[in-house]
Amino acid sequence: MAKNNQEKLLSADIDSKLVDKFLSQMETRGFKKKRSVAAAIQLWISLPSELQAKAMAGALGEDVFSGLLHYLIDNEISQIRAKFLSQLQTVEIPSFSPSDQK
Repeated sequence: MAKNNQEKLLSADIDSKLVDKFLSQMETRGFKKKRSVAAAIQLWISLPSELQAKAMAGALGEDVFSGLLHYLIDNEISQIRAKFLSQLQTVEIPSFSPSDQK
């Protein structure tokens, strides 16, 4: 139950195996369920909508963290590559002739 006006109760029916894994991990690591769920929600809302859709579709696989890393790394590489190629197009490469080397 929410303790004050700044909190809302969140409830959902979730696969029992997933809940069991979550509860076991929380107990082992000494984390509070409430804070862990809040952290997961914060992570979720900060994800790009494309990645949220992949997660909802199960397209990130069983190891969601690795899927997330691959997505982020691939996206970063694509951005760096595009930036490099756009800069490469603006660079003038001098031409040399054999007589210039004397």
